[in-house]
Amino acid sequence: MGMCKACEKKRSYQGKIDSGYLDRPEVIAKRNLSSKINKRKVLQDPARRRAIYDAHNHRLKVRRKEDPEYYERVIASNRARKEGIQL
Repeated sequence: MGMCKACEKKRSYQGKIDSGYLDRPEVIAKRNLSSKINKRKVLQDPARRRAIYDAHNHRLKVRRKEDPEYYERVIASNRARKEGIQL
């Protein structure tokens, strides 16, 4: 079985420390800038944005059909978040 999210995040961060990635702010800045530019390009094209939206909705519909309890868990999670309770 996989790691919990907290353990995975800790392992990922430790990998960045071990590789020296965090010691190179110029590499991090370049990568962040590249991500921002690409995201802007995607969101400015209405057809591409619509395609992303449709693909996401399709994945949700398939998941809902395959796992009937999924929708109830989503509703419970949303309700708890609105009430300020973390599950």
